[in-house]
Amino acid sequence: LEDVLYCLLGVEGVYVRREDSKATPTTTVSGAPAPGVLLETRFVVEVPAGADASTVQFLKQLLPLCEHRAAVQLFVEQQSQHEYGAVN
Repeated sequence: LEDVLYCLLGVEGVYVRREDSKATPTTTVSGAPAPGVLLETRFVVEVPAGADASTVQFLKQLLPLCEHRAAVQLFVEQQSQHEYGAVN
């Protein structure tokens, strides 16, 4: 249950691992992703031996929600930088 909550916060747990990958290899000189480049965040479940099948299935159905939340959080972090401007 803790891993589910950590996953919803975008943090790795004991059995849930986070994998980040770039959609395109374009980066700026500083090594940061270029504007418009989205990073894909995926969560992967490492199923322990003897785990309850229904719990594992529930977790796998919940992972896309965690991935979408991480994508929105990343978008907000990128777009709230000073160079993108501010709206009053």
